Amino acid sequence: VENLLGGLGFVNHQAYNSSNSPFHKAEWDWGTDFAKAKELMAEAGWGSGFEMDMWVGTGELGAEIGESVGAAWDEQLGIKVNLIKTAYSTYRPGLVARSTNTPGVFICGDENHSNFPYDWAHGFVVSSFSAGGYGVGQEIPYATETYSIMAGEPDLAKREALSENFFDMNRKWANCVGIFEEPLWPLFNPNLVTAWDQRPTANGNLHGITEVNSIKLK
Repeated sequence: VENLLGGLGFVNHQAYNSSNSPFHKAEWDWGTDFAKAKELMAEAGWGSGFEMDMWVGTGELGAEIGESVGAAWDEQLGIKVNLIKTAYSTYRPGLVARSTNTPGVFICGDENHSNFPYDWAHGFVVSSFSAGGYGVGQEIPYATETYSIMAGEPDLAKREALSENFFDMNRKWANCVGIFEEPLWPLFNPNLVTAWDQRPTANGNLHGITEVNSIKLK
């Protein structure tokens, strides 16, 4: 966070809920435990490490994340990470066809915005509802079940309980793992713009730009 975001962010291991949310549970965090990771690798027969690809896209931040993670894994675990720096359009077909086996950064779908209400229906992008051209290349039974129930559940307490179970399951299976939260807020030149009523947004639009009709120029 300090090196890649200049301190403007927060560590968050749960991709679909803010670490600053009042609903956040400490047990949803993975933390960093290289000793445990080495034990698990040894149990799986990969104690001496291995080589793998990771898609990071063409953006600067994605590459920096990949380089940081890759360097740590190589040093601590003997895992050599090959960074795939290609356009999303070349990576997406494998997600749509559910055929890729290459993990990537920034691919947990448009649900990974920390200002989504806790009780909103979770799991669409990693469920079978997303088959046929959308989603992040996963069709997870618990996500399909959670979304199908939450989407039609009028009771707030029940939706919150379902949400908690969704995050418990994502923690258990690590289908989408977070690294940090980054602020997404457009900056503007105050010498050109005198006012801009920007409202909170969770859309995957360009840099979070919204309410452009409220912009007042000098």
